[in-house]
Amino acid sequence: MKSGEEIYKDAVKLDDIPEYENVIEINTFMALKELLIQFQNKNISKEKAAQWKNQIIGKYETNKSVYELQIGIHKKTIDNISKTEDVRSLLRHQLINKDVHSLETALKLIGLYSEEKWDI
Repeated sequence: MKSGEEIYKDAVKLDDIPEYENVIEINTFMALKELLIQFQNKNISKEKAAQWKNQIIGKYETNKSVYELQIGIHKKTIDNISKTEDVRSLLRHQLINKDVHSLETALKLIGLYSEEKWDI
């Protein structure tokens, strides 16, 4: 994702919305573009425009951090599902057949999710 200042530079030089990665960048571009129009039309002062620009960019950076954290959590969840697929299948099979090794398999599965080491 772009930085807030990069999006501001886009708003200064571009009329159309660039191809951003997500709606957070698009909303920030649009807010900054509207702010620039209001300033150019002398509807707001330079000081007020600077204050609002800082608020828009500040909120963008906060939303960007939250978004990146959520994406990281989602990626880790998907990775956990992928790396445990075979073990989960084996555990289901062992539980259905009342296999004596199901506890070891369950502990292995827990270890994959929690990254804890289980010595059995």
